[in-house]
Amino acid sequence: MVSLAARDRRTGYFSARAVVIALGLLALLPGMLYLQVRRHASQQPAEPADVIIVLGSGGNGERPSEVYRARLDHALHLYESQMAPAIIVTERSPGAEAARAYLLDRGVPAEDVLMENRSTTTWENLLFAREVMQQQGWNSAIIASCGFHLYRATAMAQELGMDAQGAAAPASPVEAEPARRERLSMLELRKLLAHAIYEPPPPAVDWWREHGFRW
Repeated sequence: MVSLAARDRRTGYFSARAVVIALGLLALLPGMLYLQVRRHASQQPAEPADVIIVLGSGGNGERPSEVYRARLDHALHLYESQMAPAIIVTERSPGAEAARAYLLDRGVPAEDVLMENRSTTTWENLLFAREVMQQQGWNSAIIASCGFHLYRATAMAQELGMDAQGAAAPASPVEAEPARRERLSMLELRKLLAHAIYEPPPPAVDWWREHGFRW
């Protein structure tokens, strides 16, 4: 039986059947990834962790957006349920400061709310949050975000060496609006591909940063 990668011995080219099979698999890939995105959209943490990481929502205003508030509210619920003793909020300034103030106003002690305020992407949210975790000696994290976001986010966190679980915000306005939910879930497929192409994988991240590279 000829393997998929086998070439025609006379021409040196892949067989037509191999090309058809490969194209068929590529055609199936978006659907398979979409199913993974939606399968992870309702996940909740199964066990406590060292910290809850709240992913930013792309805004940088002085008040968290409606989407970000849903994520913060779920992080607060998890914190009050003793799923983790601390929270890291992530967002470029002044968004992180606004998120921290939001949690402080709801009774979370100041020492339990840490932040990183440099990130502009999900990858940077997690990369810079990992620095905070390393400073504290933490390894496990609950990633609080909207459901559509969790497949990519938890995969990235695991790439960075975290013991990560997802936590879907049940009150997210994104998940409550079918058209918006489907549009953003489909957008995740493009972002997954972009991450595979453009984001530096560990351990390159550590090596590049140690040698002064930034991205």
